[in-house]
Amino acid sequence: FLDTCCQPQGAVNVRNILISKIGRLSNYAQADPNNIPEDIKLFEIFSGKVTQIIQSRTEMPPEDILALQSALIKLALNVYPTETGYVDQVLQNSFNIFEEDKSRAKGCSTELSRMLRVPVDHYQDILTILQLEHFTPLFSFLDHRVRK
Repeated sequence: FLDTCCQPQGAVNVRNILISKIGRLSNYAQADPNNIPEDIKLFEIFSGKVTQIIQSRTEMPPEDILALQSALIKLALNVYPTETGYVDQVLQNSFNIFEEDKSRAKGCSTELSRMLRVPVDHYQDILTILQLEHFTPLFSFLDHRVRK
């Protein structure tokens, strides 16, 4: 299924399909952490495929990219709540996308702000947020009016 999503399919909205699948798995794992066997690296699988999709679909709007990245953060927080490295990896990937093409970040401060709120709302601890190495650099892409 995930390999098929990586192939360009024209007008198919892969974003909604993937976000739905990631959300369902995330909720399933959150309901009972034993639902996901330890040998299945759910985050790595989805993170790799999302990266492939973003790279193969160069026309993907930045809002869609951020929505996919937000879904990955939620997956990481629900399935691996103590693994802050997974959240930071998503933040780093997002930062790299916008750093490579700064024009992509313009006009999507609302979506970026939503994505950054996910770990803030989950951890509710500024010290944990400060441990996320790529949080602050990604935060710098927000418009000044949104940073307030």
